[in-house]
Amino acid sequence: AEDALSWTSWSGSTWERVLYGSAMSTSNGVVPLGDVREDIDRAARRLRTATIRAGSIGAALKGGLNLFGVLARSRRRPKRGGSLRLDAADALRDTAAFAAFLGVFAGVYVAVDEGLALRVGKQRSREWRAAVAGAIAAPALLLADPRPASKSRLGRDARSSVGVLNNAPLAPQRHNGLATYLALRACVLLTRSALKRRDRRELTPVTHALLAPFANKNADVGLMCVSATVILSCFILRRDAVVGPYAKFLDRHGGKTVAHYVFAGALAKATTALETRTVVKKAAAALYGHPGAKKSLRDKKHEASLLAALDVSDASLMRRRPKLWRLLVHPETLNGGAHFVAFFTRS
Repeated sequence: AEDALSWTSWSGSTWERVLYGSAMSTSNGVVPLGDVREDIDRAARRLRTATIRAGSIGAALKGGLNLFGVLARSRRRPKRGGSLRLDAADALRDTAAFAAFLGVFAGVYVAVDEGLALRVGKQRSREWRAAVAGAIAAPALLLADPRPASKSRLGRDARSSVGVLNNAPLAPQRHNGLATYLALRACVLLTRSALKRRDRRELTPVTHALLAPFANKNADVGLMCVSATVILSCFILRRDAVVGPYAKFLDRHGGKTVAHYVFAGALAKATTALETRTVVKKAAAALYGHPGAKKSLRDKKHEASLLAALDVSDASLMRRRPKLWRLLVHPETLNGGAHFVAFFTRS
C-alpha cells in the first residue's frame, strides 16, 4: 500500500533508523531499508528538480521581459550610458527577485508535500496536503517584488508623491504589489476550483453557502470592479506601485495632468491642517503658477479659489476637505456628478 512507508507507523526516529541502516517495522510488516532510501531519494530528486526548474523559468521569463524593456529604452536614448547601466542593474535585480521567488516557492512546496506524504501517508493526506504545502510556501511571494531602485535613480520619475510635503525627494518605499497580485490571482483560481466541486455537490453545506456569492452570474463583473478600484487607489496613493503599461495608460487617458495625480495623493495622505495647507499651496503654485508665462483669467480664478479655501480655522479646514478635493481635481464644476457627465461627454 502507498501508506506502508508512513512515518507514523514507525517506532523511534525515522531518520536515526535511516542513518543507522536498520530496517523499519510498520503495522503492515517490515519495510526494507532499500525501499525507504529509494523513496527518500525520489523525494530529494523531485525537490532538486522543482527548485532548479522553477528558478530557471522565472529567470528566463522575467529576464526576457526586462531585456526587451532595456533594449527598447536604449533605442530611445542611445547616448545615455549611465542611465542604461542603471536600467540594466534594476533589470538584473528584478530578474533575480522573481527567479528567487519561483525557486523558493517550488522548493518549499515540494519539501512540505513530500514530508507530509512520508510522515502521514499519501492517501491519508491527499485531501489537504497540497493546501498545507501551499500555505507554508506562500510567504515566498514576498520575494517577487525587488527592493527599491538605488538612490542615483531618485528624481528620474515624477510619479511619486513622497516628496510633496518635503523639500528633498525621498526614496520610494518597498511595496509588495506583485506579490499581492499573485496572491489574489491564486485566491481567484482556488475559488473557481471550489465552485467546480460545488457544482458536483462535493462540499459541505457550510462551504456550499460560503461560495454562493461567487457562483452568481455577475461575480466576474464584481471582481473586475474591485480590481479597478484597487488599481486606481494605488494609482493615486502609491504611484510608484503602478508602473509600466497601466501607469502610462492612466497618465495619458485619466483626463488630468501628472501633477494633479501627485497632489491628489499628497492631499489624501495629509493628516493635519498644516500638512493640508502645505499641499494646497504647493498645488496652487505648481498647477497655476506658470513661471515666466502670463496667467490666463481661468488660471487666476482657480488659483484664487484654491487659496481662498485656506482662509478658515484648522478645524474648519479639515472638515472642508471634500471641497478641497473638488477645487483641486475639477475646479470648473464643483458638483461631482456634473463633472463626471461633462468629462464623459468630452471623452
